Amino acid sequence: MGLFFLKLILFIFIYILLLYAAHLGISRWLGVTKRKIFDYGIVNEKHKELDKVIRLITVAVLITGFILSLLTDFELNHWYIHPYTILVVSLISGELLKIYMEWKYIEDKREYTYTILETSLQAVLLILFFTLGVQYLSNSF
Repeated sequence: MGLFFLKLILFIFIYILLLYAAHLGISRWLGVTKRKIFDYGIVNEKHKELDKVIRLITVAVLITGFILSLLTDFELNHWYIHPYTILVVSLISGELLKIYMEWKYIEDKREYTYTILETSLQAVLLILFFTLGVQYLSNSF
C-alpha cells in the first residue's frame, strides 16, 4: 500500500510540473502577461454570475443524483449519473465560458488562445494520467 501512495505522489508531482512548464512556455510563446498558475481569472461581473450559475447547477445535479441513487439502492447503471461525469461536464462548461468571455470582452485575442491551449493540455494530461497512470498504479497491489 505504501508503494501505491508513493507512485500516486509521483504522478501528481509530474502532472503539476508539466502544467507549470507548459504555463511558462505557452505564456512566453504567446507573449501574454503571466497569470497565476491556478488562478481562475474572472473576466467581468457577467462572467462571475454565469460561473456561479454553472456551479449551482452542478451542486444541484450532484445532490439530485445522490438522492436518486439512494432511492434506487445505489445502482448507478448509467454513465451520465456518475459524479465524475457531472464534474467533468461542469469543468468543461466553465472553461468554455471562460474562453468565450475572453474572446468577447478582452481586446488581446492571445488571451483566449492561451486559455484554449492550456485547457487542451490539461485535458490531454488528465486523459493520459487516467489511462496510463491508473494501470501503472494498479500494478502496485
